Amino acid sequence: MRHSSTLKFALAAAAVLLGGCKGCEHDKPYTPFGIASALPNVESASAAPSASAAPVFAPHQSELAPAGAKAWSFGGEKLSAPRGRVFEQALSADFNGDGKPDAVAWTLPEKPAPGVAAGELWYYPSGGAPARLASLPGFVPTGKSCKLETKLSQTGEHSLTLDAGAKCGSGFIARSPVRSLSVLEPGRKPPLLLELRAAAPPKGESMELAVDSSDRDKDGRDDVDLGITVKKGGSSRPARAHLVWLDRTAGPSREADEPKRSFGHMASLELIRSKGKHTSRTVPDGVGNERRLMSVLCEEGGVPRLFDRDGNAFRCGNPTLAFNRMAQAELQAALTQGDVQEAFAVLNRDWASGKTLQKMEKALEKSTTALDVTEVLTPAARPAPRSTQPRWSPLRFEPTGALLVQTPDGLVRVAPDGHDEMPLDPEAGVESWPLGVTASDGRRWTGIADACDRPEVLLTFNDARNIPMPPAATRLLSPRPGACRGGKPPRVPAPAPLSWQPGRGLEAMVAGSHIGPASHDAAPGSPRSPDGKLVVVPTRRGLLVTGGDKPELWKRAGLDALSLTDCVVANGARAIACIEHGRVKLLRRP
Repeated sequence: MRHSSTLKFALAAAAVLLGGCKGCEHDKPYTPFGIASALPNVESASAAPSASAAPVFAPHQSELAPAGAKAWSFGGEKLSAPRGRVFEQALSADFNGDGKPDAVAWTLPEKPAPGVAAGELWYYPSGGAPARLASLPGFVPTGKSCKLETKLSQTGEHSLTLDAGAKCGSGFIARSPVRSLSVLEPGRKPPLLLELRAAAPPKGESMELAVDSSDRDKDGRDDVDLGITVKKGGSSRPARAHLVWLDRTAGPSREADEPKRSFGHMASLELIRSKGKHTSRTVPDGVGNERRLMSVLCEEGGVPRLFDRDGNAFRCGNPTLAFNRMAQAELQAALTQGDVQEAFAVLNRDWASGKTLQKMEKALEKSTTALDVTEVLTPAARPAPRSTQPRWSPLRFEPTGALLVQTPDGLVRVAPDGHDEMPLDPEAGVESWPLGVTASDGRRWTGIADACDRPEVLLTFNDARNIPMPPAATRLLSPRPGACRGGKPPRVPAPAPLSWQPGRGLEAMVAGSHIGPASHDAAPGSPRSPDGKLVVVPTRRGLLVTGGDKPELWKRAGLDALSLTDCVVANGARAIACIEHGRVKLLRRP
């Protein structure tokens, strides 16, 4: 019954966000990226995607040579490998436009040795002398712990792509390039059209690079369209964007509207999906992959993994409009699913800005009952000081509505009216509860981390001997660029544990979102009410209480809810207690 009621209100609020994006292009820039330039209008969600999204040339894959071949009858020609080298694979096509088939072969050293190129690409024009086109770039590692994997493909009428990368063991600097992508036109001088460097994708993520080097502008010169596809492992909604270079006499010229056009189109489609009962379920997956793609591709994200020939990352332009639409899509999808708490968490993470932010805030307030708090009490009891590690709150409501405050000197009971305080003797039958968040096997939750070598927010733990353990990834994505490039992460609520039962993972609130196994456990010091029905979480708009017939938003003029920690809620939401600057704040229901 409660879920049905909550969903009804959420759907009504979601409609507020469907009024279009009039004026979105004038929203202020996305603050964490710190870019001030204006972003041109992105096409509507119903418009066709970029022309670069449609491949023109069907790739033709190479053929493998016989093992250790120094001579090879291939494509109607007899090929001889360079001295000291053997063939691995080759392509046959009319690369120079004379109407006769040519060959391009990838060769390996007959006997690997220091100073000998690990791989060389050779051109065998029909009736002409062989010529070396390229060698394996020096940044691709070739040590004993590395395995070189090479793919040779014809990707345009007169051009080919050499994709060479190494899979290595541990010990490499995070995000250092291990893969080279070279697009060449063998029949011209110089043959190189484009060369890129790529790092390995982060753990649990895939990154695919696909080249279409057909002549896009019909000027007789092959161009380059690079499609970059990123997705989380197990995801069904990959994100794909394009970088496009048109070949000019002075060299390749990159198109200015990509990848902004790709990102804008993807975000607009997510906004459409977010209003459907079934399609909205996949929006977090789709938006998450789009954010992952931005991090991998764009210099603005602070953690790029794709670089030009000189090792420079690619600037994607002002991402404000795409980020605003992604935020709208996430928030609206949560409202469509009746998850008001997650919708507020989207707002907490501060992805949106400008008029889009105002629309989102309006929609959220329509999904809740606003309560203007008039009575805020500050009991004299001083709670136990807070450390840098997550903890169970030193506050706890009793079923009667009285508030227990755990102080350094023992427990103090604050009466339901908030005016009477009584220290409790050990003989009173009320025991203190541990504040450290510890599992039955001795593991302790020590914090959260916004890592730069992987995209997710991580949970950090120490084992029973207080030795750090490998971190655990959450479903939440770290803010970008954040601390990875000198930025500041958005203000979010302090992490708060909900439960940690034997044999189950940690259940907690992180950045305003619920993570871990769902339960109704009411552990002492958790933000759940004693009867396990309600949960309180600070948001940028006030204190949100969910679990009742309709979510409630407790507000008060001058109240900065995100400065409050250790919040707990009484049964029936008769009161909320939090800590601000070391003092208890008791908010009584109006």
